[in-house]
Amino acid sequence: MHRWQAAIATENPKLMYLLVELLKRLELSFILCTPGDERLCDAKVILTTPSEAHRTGTTDPLVVEEGFDALLLTIGLLARLHDIEYPRYAYIGVDPGMMSGIALVTDGHTLFQNSFGSPRATAEAVVRLKSAVASVFPGCNSIVRIGEGSRLFSVLLFRAVSDVLSKEEIEVVNEEGTTLPGGPGSNESSAILIAGRRGRAMVDGDLTLEAKPGYIKSLKTLVRRATRSRRSVSTETARAVVVGEKSLDQLLDELAKRGKSS
Repeated sequence: MHRWQAAIATENPKLMYLLVELLKRLELSFILCTPGDERLCDAKVILTTPSEAHRTGTTDPLVVEEGFDALLLTIGLLARLHDIEYPRYAYIGVDPGMMSGIALVTDGHTLFQNSFGSPRATAEAVVRLKSAVASVFPGCNSIVRIGEGSRLFSVLLFRAVSDVLSKEEIEVVNEEGTTLPGGPGSNESSAILIAGRRGRAMVDGDLTLEAKPGYIKSLKTLVRRATRSRRSVSTETARAVVVGEKSLDQLLDELAKRGKSS
């Protein structure tokens, strides 16, 4: 049994600081030491620099450069902690909402989770996660699973994701039983459950909505939140977005430009 999950073994102060901040965010137990410290054997994963790796006394430290990619390092580090080496499949679960939760699950373990405030930001995160999976686990197939519980937010997300991925890469998941009580991280926890549930193929009907008053009201609230209450839209504009006559991305871009010129 290892005493610590990770050891930061470097004399590079800048890198040490960056790694400490990352491991704190991940809530991992770790120790700070020099590359030759005998306590390294008490940590499951050793993080060090290319020039210091030979001093760690191990043939397989996790080598990190100063300008490391936090997402790639997070996935690689957590994969090592869970002894994941060559997974066949990785599942990216998404729980659509005013704040959408997203999670990457591989071999039953969560390697990433976060929340995003707009369909576009969520879609961009999905694409980045797929790229990260391909980089960390060459040959692994990544499948995107999106919940369909909240009709408005699901459709808005389906539209955003289908702009950057093919429909064949997306599964639509029945969210029954995945919705957890509200609170910090609840949407991310739901995303983890969605990632583990087989879905159906996306169809054209998943991208359409009727102009229901409740959808229009929620869309207007979403715009206010996305612009930090600095901008609002008319009912007619909100209706156009709901029914797909205007994209939400286009609307937010227009509002952002209007804010810069005012």
